[in-house]
Amino acid sequence: MSGIMSMFSNIMGSGNQAPAPAAAPGAQAAPSTPGSIPATAPNTGAANANTAPNGTIPGNENSNPAPEATPLDQFADLWKNEPTDPNAPKPAGIFGNVDPKKFMEAAGKIDFTKVVTPEQLQAISQGGEGAMGAFAAALNSVAQTTYAQSAFASTKIVEQALARAKDSFIAELPQHIKKQTVSENLRNESPVFQNPAVQPIISALEAQLTVKYPAASAGEITQMAKQYVEALGTSFAPKPAATSGNPGSKEETDWSSFLQ
Repeated sequence: MSGIMSMFSNIMGSGNQAPAPAAAPGAQAAPSTPGSIPATAPNTGAANANTAPNGTIPGNENSNPAPEATPLDQFADLWKNEPTDPNAPKPAGIFGNVDPKKFMEAAGKIDFTKVVTPEQLQAISQGGEGAMGAFAAALNSVAQTTYAQSAFASTKIVEQALARAKDSFIAELPQHIKKQTVSENLRNESPVFQNPAVQPIISALEAQLTVKYPAASAGEITQMAKQYVEALGTSFAPKPAATSGNPGSKEETDWSSFLQ
């Protein structure tokens, strides 16, 4: 009978189970850190083909994914203006580079004493009432000559300024015509470009393209502007949702992810 009870006790287990064997001396459990192999798992130092001994994927510790190419990459330098040279000579205005020293030099070459006649000088030297009249007449002659010389010089300065302004306008006229042609072409492409909410952006784009590529024709500027707008719209468009894997299924836009 005792043999039978002993057999059932071995099968079902008794309340006094043998304690678990103690850990071997010298083997201490290392603290568990996120991403590492658990301390209870045996670490033989060997790793599989996809993981390193510390449980991380080799080569992914400091790797950053390369940025994806976008249609806007070709316009990366569009809004970068060329740096100006601080030592470059400043362009002359329509009046040229006015130098006060040169004006004084030119005025110093004019002898206004020649307008005073010898008779006036003699009368002034004799004194009396006649000297006062001669002196007034001499001052009047000098003032009249100065006024005439100043008016003549001003006329010549204005004529030269108008000539410079005309040459400058003629030189800039092709750029103005190009900008106007590009503006008309873009607004004829789509009614969206005529919207008052979009026109300031399109106008800035036209001006920048014309300045950035002065040698390009109006047709080339128009084409680049269209490509820029299309690339901008493509970059802001939501990405299509993943397909279900069926060969006949079509990709649909995941608008929920776009609105998040």
